[in-house]
Amino acid sequence: MILLVLTFFTVNIDAGARIRFETVELNFGQIDSGKTVDLEFKFSNVGDTNLVIRNITSSCGCLAARLTKKEYGPGEGGVLPVKFYSRGYNGKVVK
Repeated sequence: MILLVLTFFTVNIDAGARIRFETVELNFGQIDSGKTVDLEFKFSNVGDTNLVIRNITSSCGCLAARLTKKEYGPGEGGVLPVKFYSRGYNGKVVK
């Protein structure tokens, strides 16, 4: 069973901008080792200035995230696509 928690990503934002994720946790059940799982975290800028995402990093090499757009106006939303690479994992994993 795989559980992905968004707190493993670091997002740098400007003062006055506030990011709110629709969900910060995804449970995508049981998968076979070696499979790649595509995930999406929806978010919105609930602040009163532009949200500028300068960098996204993960805590391990099994997760990859990349945004094509880096700036979001007040009230604007976006999607953070994330890939989970399960190669090398066996048994229950919580990330």
